[in-house]
Amino acid sequence: MAKKEQWGSRIGFLLSAVGSAVGLGNIWRFPYQAYENGGGAFLIPYFIAALTAGIPLIIFEFAIGHRMRSSLPTIFQRLSKRRGYRNWEWIGWFQPLLAIFIATFYAVILSWVFYYIGLSFTNGWGSNCETFFFDEFLQTSSSPFAFGQINPVILILTALIWFLIWIIVFRGIRKGIELAGKIFMPVLAVLMLILMFHQIFQPGAAIGLDALFKPDFRRLTDINLWIRAYGQVFFSMSLGVGTMITYASYLPKESDIVNNAFLTGLLDCAFSLISGIMIFATLGSMALMQNASIQDVVQGGPSLTFVTIPQVLNRMPASHIFGPLFFVSLAIAGLSSIISLIEPLLSAMIERLKISRKQGVTVICLAGFVFSTLFTFRSGILTLDIADFFSSNFGMLTGGLSELILVCWILKPDFLADHANLTSDFKVGTFWKLCVSFLTPVILFIILAMNISQAFAPAGENYGGYSFTELFVFGWLMMGILIILSLIIQNLSSRRTQEMIRHIWEEITPRDKGEI
Repeated sequence: MAKKEQWGSRIGFLLSAVGSAVGLGNIWRFPYQAYENGGGAFLIPYFIAALTAGIPLIIFEFAIGHRMRSSLPTIFQRLSKRRGYRNWEWIGWFQPLLAIFIATFYAVILSWVFYYIGLSFTNGWGSNCETFFFDEFLQTSSSPFAFGQINPVILILTALIWFLIWIIVFRGIRKGIELAGKIFMPVLAVLMLILMFHQIFQPGAAIGLDALFKPDFRRLTDINLWIRAYGQVFFSMSLGVGTMITYASYLPKESDIVNNAFLTGLLDCAFSLISGIMIFATLGSMALMQNASIQDVVQGGPSLTFVTIPQVLNRMPASHIFGPLFFVSLAIAGLSSIISLIEPLLSAMIERLKISRKQGVTVICLAGFVFSTLFTFRSGILTLDIADFFSSNFGMLTGGLSELILVCWILKPDFLADHANLTSDFKVGTFWKLCVSFLTPVILFIILAMNISQAFAPAGENYGGYSFTELFVFGWLMMGILIILSLIIQNLSSRRTQEMIRHIWEEITPRDKGEI
């Protein structure tokens, strides 16, 4: 059996884990969530959520990966057998399949970012940024079912992104993922700090910062505010998709679990806060330029990045500098996230099928690119919007809640606490067990129930105003397929079946014996 790969250094692991957590959601989701939910008042439950759910869950996932030191399917199979169960192995397949699904539309969003990097040097989006983005560039259709034609520019850029991912992951843990993390994350931090300090000294920046940080303390009594804060933390820290567990499985045996988890969580929060300051300082400048209120210019999601920011750049004297810096920052954040989404399934394929990293990453990237083409049609942004909503609000929550139920309610978390405390300077105890055994599962269940209610609301009141058929086909059906696939693979994962699949694989793909 080939020796399992390991991180070359603690800083390499830490930067890679932070790279997994920090993504587009930190830049376009956090600022809007904070503004919509009481401004500065949102930061109180947000940081409480980070300390009582986010960081405890990172400790939880790091401890599982480091303790079990296997791929996700093997980890959950072995955990199930502790109490005589076997049917929980599906979690170990569902999480990496969900991660690949997320990567398929993340890559398409990243193709838009790459295109805008080129445009940003000359403000090539023109004076009407909204019309350019939706009508000229994406050529958005009227509904998710009105596919239209494939956008060749987006298709080519998506292929380029998958090729870049293939190159990085192909090189392995130390020479590929760790090296990318050591380059990407310091560069991203420097770029974002430059952008933040540049923007806070612009005219009107105080208007935006006041909107972001001015607290509406009356909102603290609203349970929905707390639920959204916990949801943002869970989404932002890339929990429930198996990445943190997989990354931790490559750690040396003497690694400090608790310290690494705290640093990962706190750095993710820091990136979110820097993004919020940068974005709202920019929106304040725009409000002053247009003599409008902050409510008239603030937007979330893709519109913030591809409509609002270009509108600001059109009025800035140094836009040819600020624009490329901003979109390059987005590109780095997106690339580091996609890299982390590939590794859970790749680790499972290497361990279960005994194939090389080279073969596994090639299959995953080719399949990922093929599925990404679904989002390169004229209806792409609409199907992507639904897929993103369901994967983050149902898929990630289901994956995270399932692992918590198995480990904390069926097995009890004491063995993970004991393991984490063996090599950690700071110890976890009753408070940590309370968070992962009661507080976080209950909150995740409430969030999941609220999301289900929103998805089944009457047309016009549900998510995005989509029809039930559109939500079903591009949301519920996709999630259902992932769960069914997970159960099928679990049932096919017997030793006899593995030998048969491995034999077929070796027949169609000659094995490179020199590859680990």
